[in-house]
Amino acid sequence: MQSIIYLVLLGYMTGCTSLVKVYKLGKSLNKKTRRRLGFKGSTPSHPTITKVIKMIDSEEFELVLAKLMKEIAGKNFKQIAIDGKSIRSTSSNPKGLLHLVSAFAPEVNAVLMQSKSKVAAGEIKSLEEMIPKLDLKGKVVTADALYVQEVLCNKIVQAGGDYVFKVKRNRKKILGDIEEGFNLSYNRNLPVRTYEYTKKGHGRIDHRKIEVISSNRKHFGGWGTDTIKQVGRITKNSFTVKTGKEKEEVSYIISSLLPKQSGAEDLLKYSVGHWSIENILHRTRDVIFKEDVSNIACLKSQQINAGLRNLAIFLLSKIEKSITLAIDKITASLHIAIKLILSRT
Repeated sequence: MQSIIYLVLLGYMTGCTSLVKVYKLGKSLNKKTRRRLGFKGSTPSHPTITKVIKMIDSEEFELVLAKLMKEIAGKNFKQIAIDGKSIRSTSSNPKGLLHLVSAFAPEVNAVLMQSKSKVAAGEIKSLEEMIPKLDLKGKVVTADALYVQEVLCNKIVQAGGDYVFKVKRNRKKILGDIEEGFNLSYNRNLPVRTYEYTKKGHGRIDHRKIEVISSNRKHFGGWGTDTIKQVGRITKNSFTVKTGKEKEEVSYIISSLLPKQSGAEDLLKYSVGHWSIENILHRTRDVIFKEDVSNIACLKSQQINAGLRNLAIFLLSKIEKSITLAIDKITASLHIAIKLILSRT
């Protein structure tokens, strides 16, 4: 079983998009390479690989991966981004669409934990269950507006962590209190901390500005909580060079971080950095590994393969910042990947 897991992981590190391609990779390996992976003879057939993956308990496997990632990722990160992703190819499965929630550390490209959940509201329950399992002391949890729940905010702070959550229009009471706070601050010349920067690239010029004020209210947005210490308003202006079109977006955040812990620049960094979970993790699994068109029928196997893709992304990021460049290096020299796999796992 261990050797087959190593083979599948190696396959993903070379850009394989299916277990059939993993099987073909195995057949192309020389005797020395097969032995390094733990195979005494030839590598197994495609049906055998599929059957073995099906035998693994997905929940237990996730716990093993979480323990492994905790050991190898270390403590050299501050932010933990939370987001869910559905594997669209499972939409016709009789057991329902497979939806996975990940806790991702953008600074090290590591999935610290992944769990199966129901779509939408199920993500809230998943994070609630993750909180006591993740070591949140000194960490900052970031998430989209879906996770703006009083119970989650309280539990994160109680676990020794902090949060920076995005707020959308459906949270009218919270947004009302945020806007009231800004109006009061500007009208009375109270402190408003700001930070802004401009970024150019891919034919676009983006300018972001954040305005931040403190909150000392015990009741905020109808919540009976005093964990909200700062609120922010982020204005993003985008200019597309080719078309000449301009676009402005305004978003809001709430945070448990005190001003002395994190200023306006830090809060904007956390807010922008959160989307690494989409750009680095979810997009890579879809675009490079073709996860959303995977034809694996077993939901447990889909979950296990998603976990192995997560691990592959982490290991590939140790080789090159660009995942595609790292895959090219591995394809040209398999021993680089095998050395990483054996030393890290």
